[in-house]
Amino acid sequence: MTTTMKHALGCTWAWLAEPTLMRRSVASVLVAFVVVWAVLLGYNFVNYKHTITRDPGLMKYGDAVLDSLASITDPAHAATAVAATDHWTNIRRRQIGLLPGVQMHELLDAASGQRVFASPGLQNVALPPATPRAEPFIEEAALQGRSFRIYTGRNARWVLRVFETKRTDSNFLQYNGRALLPYLLLASPFVLLAVWLSVCHGLRPLQQLASNRPASTPATANSSPWSSRWTTSSPNCGTRWSASAPLCKTPRTRSARRWPSSRPRPT
Repeated sequence: MTTTMKHALGCTWAWLAEPTLMRRSVASVLVAFVVVWAVLLGYNFVNYKHTITRDPGLMKYGDAVLDSLASITDPAHAATAVAATDHWTNIRRRQIGLLPGVQMHELLDAASGQRVFASPGLQNVALPPATPRAEPFIEEAALQGRSFRIYTGRNARWVLRVFETKRTDSNFLQYNGRALLPYLLLASPFVLLAVWLSVCHGLRPLQQLASNRPASTPATANSSPWSSRWTTSSPNCGTRWSASAPLCKTPRTRSARRWPSSRPRPT
């Protein structure tokens, strides 16, 4: 990197790092967007943890499949129906990309407990025994080192179990964090434009005051009521000011000039 390039980069960084009021306002808005993104993500995560205890999505899906099998009594026909459902469901999961892993199905004869159908991923795996209850329920179990949420339901003819890969917290945060970003990026230009216009109009009197101030000389720089830290870095509302600005010092200086000293003068 040449010296000229280093100097140019240094000047550019110094210009960007200059703490103007406009840049501080824009930085504050950007920080606010990050905070809003984090709050929305946290809100969605809390709702997810609250609803996952019952998992209404998996519960409704299992109930729908089990209800669709109520009119089928032949094991071969029931196995064909569940196999088609298994294939279609996993294709849709891959197309949507929302949920990780796969969804697998097991269909048992309610009277004998004999397996009628099992997804390929379940055929050579030792599964926990099916213990159907009066009402469908969801439980968690580990199969070959992976966590699954298992729906179990029954009707008069069949016992259905649906094995769904458990969605981890990191997977949820990663997906929803990406999903929220486009909305915030879409809204950010409009908010930044509103901030820019408001700051420009608000700083116009200060810019006029700065442009009309008397030029300081080395002889009057220290005694001038105008602070050297109060500058206008650009005509496009890039005003920088601090606590030692002339609007803070001028009233005190005028007061000192207006009232005579209380010390007695020598005669």
